[in-house]
Amino acid sequence: SPTLTENVVLRQETNIAIAGTITAGEGTNARVFGVTPNGMFVPTDRLWPQAGITWHGLDVRATSLPVAFALRRGVNAWSLDKWKATKLDDELEIRQGVALTGRFRTVNGLRFYFTREGYWLRHKDIIMVFDRHKFPDFVGEGTKWIDISLANQTLVAYEGKKPLYATLISSGRDRLGDANEGPSTLQGTFTLQKKYVVSDLDNREVKQEHDLLNVPWVMEFADGFAIVAATWHARFGEALGFHHVGLAPIDAHLLWHWTDPAVPQGWNSVTAPEAEATIVYVHK
Repeated sequence: SPTLTENVVLRQETNIAIAGTITAGEGTNARVFGVTPNGMFVPTDRLWPQAGITWHGLDVRATSLPVAFALRRGVNAWSLDKWKATKLDDELEIRQGVALTGRFRTVNGLRFYFTREGYWLRHKDIIMVFDRHKFPDFVGEGTKWIDISLANQTLVAYEGKKPLYATLISSGRDRLGDANEGPSTLQGTFTLQKKYVVSDLDNREVKQEHDLLNVPWVMEFADGFAIVAATWHARFGEALGFHHVGLAPIDAHLLWHWTDPAVPQGWNSVTAPEAEATIVYVHK
């Protein structure tokens, strides 16, 4: 880490976290500096808040799966009769989550899914998270695990066979490519190796456009691969990163607290034995 006598130039849009502030000077000469977790001092008049979007996924403990997320702006609700689909005036917000009943119909060659709120959605307008009927062999009663689909760009948190939470992700840009060769997320069954309150990330996650320092809510499941709070974009449901699985900050914060191992109060990171860690299942 830099000493107090070193000057480090941060590129514009670089992410940093502020753990506290100090004031240097007095009166009109006073200047407030933010203190980063690794002990750097940054003038606050050169910073702006980057909390990330307020959007988040769906708590599905009561409704279960399937659910859907609006793929784009301008997704309409529909009504159906026996032969005709009618577009309603109601529009969903981009990425809005909706609980589905599991019922579907095809009208004029288009498939529609019925929501628990009583309207229909076109399949081509949504990202769906289906209910699982087959489970990996590691799933037992009460097993905490995270199910990540790279093709679908979705994540579901489970306890045993019960889904708890569903959301959208942003994985490596090549989706199903070779993670050893390019911008893809590693597939396989892992356990969380380390958790960090904040950690620096490889700036290839943002195509070297700026630095990623002190990124919050980092859950590492393999060397160089983690679930993280992506505060630098809002396009969840799209593969935009390098190796990591980016979540909306609210989702990352929720999962960070839910997963094992727990990070003791006042600590920045923890490493856990495999037997005590949440399982991460990354697949097509």
